[in-house]
Amino acid sequence: AKRGYHKHRTDGNDDPVDFLVKAFDKAAGSDKKIQLEDTEELTPFAKELAKGIPILENNATVATDIVKKADKDGSGEIDEVELQSLKAAVQIFKLDTGDGKISLNEFKGYEFPRDGETS
Repeated sequence: AKRGYHKHRTDGNDDPVDFLVKAFDKAAGSDKKIQLEDTEELTPFAKELAKGIPILENNATVATDIVKKADKDGSGEIDEVELQSLKAAVQIFKLDTGDGKISLNEFKGYEFPRDGETS
């Protein structure tokens, strides 16, 4: 079975996870955290994700909700630990072959990260 090919690849064909990390580093600034109350940080981050992760189809509102959900400790910021959760989510979104849904078959292709693996 041939893999579906995304028509809307990101510029430079970045892997969505690398893309996420780059977007995070850019938006998070020197404190390495994205303040959810700070639209200067959250909005550009969400917009980048919406652009670079095909399943989000450029929907910055959905991207914002996903980022907010990653704030597990309710601190109002996304730190590097919570970035790991976002990475896992993006790994799963990556399995979508372009219909906006992830089928069981696509999910079987998911590589679970090994413990302690940060990349």
